Amino acid sequence: MAKAEVKCPYCGKKFERLDNEEHIVWERGDNVKLDKRRYFHKECVELAHQTPKTAWPEYLHRIELAGSELDVWAAMCYDFLTKDMKMEAEYNKIRNQIEAFTKKHMKYEGIFRTVCYCYAVKHLDKKKAEGGIGIVPYLYEEAAQWFVDRTQKQEKFVMELNKQIEERKAAVTIFRQKRDPARGRQKINLAEME
Repeated sequence: MAKAEVKCPYCGKKFERLDNEEHIVWERGDNVKLDKRRYFHKECVELAHQTPKTAWPEYLHRIELAGSELDVWAAMCYDFLTKDMKMEAEYNKIRNQIEAFTKKHMKYEGIFRTVCYCYAVKHLDKKKAEGGIGIVPYLYEEAAQWFVDRTQKQEKFVMELNKQIEERKAAVTIFRQKRDPARGRQKINLAEME
């Protein structure tokens, strides 16, 4: 089987893809998955999970190459729409829209999150996008509130779960069975066996 050269999304170094346990295959998200879309070095998978994507060495390198944060966020929006949402999108249109939105005091990450909210959460009609992200100003605040609420719900859930765990720990009684001396184990005399 021919080995393909791939680039690790975390560190950016190229390596030969092996379809065995040498390299772990991972797709966007929090879980390691066996999928043929993205290949990470085995040692990079854990680092990628522990580090926000915007702090990955390869991401920072792309910012340096692109020359601006605008280009990186435009590329991220474009990738999300074309690869994840399977939409037709125009990079230059998205870039120009993001540039206009930032002049209206919108943040890059907020714009990206709004795009994700529109198509991954609200499942808006992809055809109406016409290759761009013109919906962002209309749902920017709603998306921001949705992400805040989601974070708070997750925090509340974790706190409630920890509270229940502590309550259960305090209420647990460990039972030990007492041995019935009448049902004791039979002793074997090794001297008699010879």
